[in-house]
Amino acid sequence: MSLSKEGEKFILDLNAYLVASGKNEEEIKEFIEQAEDHLELGEKEGKTVEDIFGCSPMEYAKSIEKELSFDKKSILSIGLLVLFFIFTWTFLNNLSKTVPSYSLLEAVGIPIIFLLSISLVIYSFRKFAFDDQKLKVISLSVFIFQVLAFIVIGLISKDMPKVIILTDSLIKILVLLLLFISILVGIKSKSLIYTLLPFIMNLTGILNHTTSLHLNDESSLAFTILGILIFIVDTKFRTKEVNK
Repeated sequence: MSLSKEGEKFILDLNAYLVASGKNEEEIKEFIEQAEDHLELGEKEGKTVEDIFGCSPMEYAKSIEKELSFDKKSILSIGLLVLFFIFTWTFLNNLSKTVPSYSLLEAVGIPIIFLLSISLVIYSFRKFAFDDQKLKVISLSVFIFQVLAFIVIGLISKDMPKVIILTDSLIKILVLLLLFISILVGIKSKSLIYTLLPFIMNLTGILNHTTSLHLNDESSLAFTILGILIFIVDTKFRTKEVNK
């Protein structure tokens, strides 16, 4: 499939919008393939994206959204996966403590922050799927919100009584269980690297609580940076594959 940069961007943005709208995955795939063929033929005739799909990509996307069915099963599956990975990130990140524990504020507040952040990202893709600049601004804003919220919760809950205290035996069981599920999900969704990122970035805490090793803060920073680099490289690779 040979499309112009403008055409490729339109297809990617349209796909992101439909996915964020909760439409049936198979119907989205079928429609996108048809749209690509239609776009390629039009571009061969010298037409632009606006000539083929109209001057407002968002209006066109909304019209297509009405034609595709809403996939409740898919939305439920995604929702459960989101909750699973929120728990995974929260649990593994807490392993940086000598004795992993949670105050009531941390146990309730951290998942709420993740849910709010994810909701904002989904809303952004629906509202600004065809406006890269606004998407970048909102993504940065969500990141800053998360960091500030975590700092505030950490400061407030510092001297609060802990309602959940984890033993090393329980930690080992939970780590193995979460790792097993993450690998299965990663293989099925063809996103194994993404599902393993929480384990890579929190490897210091995992090893300190599940082995006889005692790694320091420098190793924690190194694994965090490694995880970020892996994410950036893999994202760029996936983007190139899509654009081929």
